[in-house]
Amino acid sequence: MMKKLIIPLIALLLISLSVLPVMAAGWPQFAYDAVNSSIVDAATPVSADEASLKFQVRVREAGSWDTLSNIVILDGYVYIAVGDLLQKISLEGEIVDSFHYDMPVSASPYIAGAHGMIYAFVSDGAAGQLQAVDAETMTSAWVSETIAGVESFSPITILGDDIYLTVSAFDYGIWAP
Repeated sequence: MMKKLIIPLIALLLISLSVLPVMAAGWPQFAYDAVNSSIVDAATPVSADEASLKFQVRVREAGSWDTLSNIVILDGYVYIAVGDLLQKISLEGEIVDSFHYDMPVSASPYIAGAHGMIYAFVSDGAAGQLQAVDAETMTSAWVSETIAGVESFSPITILGDDIYLTVSAFDYGIWAP
């Protein structure tokens, strides 16, 4: 009985191990690089005594309801979107430049960086656009056609020259009295 159970488990394990690299290849942002090794030579702190704060910077006023994105580090700068403002911050914590998007970043505000560009889904609450900003000059490089969708609920994923984004729409009219 035990032998009958072990063989299928081993087969399942081998299939799982062979599929994992293929699944991970489509999501390099979360596993260091396109090879998806997730192993780096960086020495990370193992205790609070070994950790240190490099800088802190206020990017919005206290009490602000502006959306606040994730951070992107690209070419030696930190980028963050707040409302309709993309901020470029030095690694010493100085805001060195900024850019105003055409609309605020969506309420699920993920930004991404690649190919010298910072990408964000900006939305007016009814529709949105993917907008690319040149990270060096902090000027708009391009804006996509309008995308019917209220929100982007997924990170912007870049693989090679392709950009992937999931958006969601909702018909509020069906709830009208």
